[in-house]
This record gives sequence, C-alpha cells and structure tokens, in this order.
Amino acid sequence: MIMKINLEDCDLAVQQFLAMLEKKGNIIIYNNGKPCCFIGEIDDFQEEVLSLSQNQEFIDYLAQCRQRSKTEGSLSFSEIQRRLESLDNTE
Repeated sequence: MIMKINLEDCDLAVQQFLAMLEKKGNIIIYNNGKPCCFIGEIDDFQEEVLSLSQNQEFIDYLAQCRQRSKTEGSLSFSEIQRRLESLDNTE
C-alpha cells in the first residue's frame, strides 16, 4: 500500500516516517500538490540498480553500445524474437 503525505501539512520526524513506512510499505510525499519524493524499502533489485549506476565501467560499456548502434544499426525486438524462434526450430 502507498501512503500519500502533503509536505505543507506535515510535521513528522524521521522516526515517525520510518514507523509509517514499516506499516504502509511506501510513502509518496507531495509538495504543493505535486509528487516530489518517494520513500520505500530497498530490495536487491534497487541495490543492483544503484550499484550499476555508479559503476563507470558499466556506464562506459552502455555508451559504447549506444554509439555502435548508431553507426552499425540495431535489431528490433521482433527481429530478435524471430531469430530466437528460428534457432528453437533447428534444435
């Protein structure tokens, strides 16, 4: 469940936010009626995303892939799917 909190109406301490997070699971904080912050538990996937977003070697690899796709072109999802299906049919 996601709890919504309006920043203008809020005077909660961090400990109160954490207690609410344990009960509700996720919190969205609004500022002037617009969502501005999401507070939620971190799972393994989020830790992996954070780790990769700070890994310069991985970021460089993605940049190389983008550049290669611009110069050499890339395959559509449907083409990849067709090729994988043809491999399945030959086995």
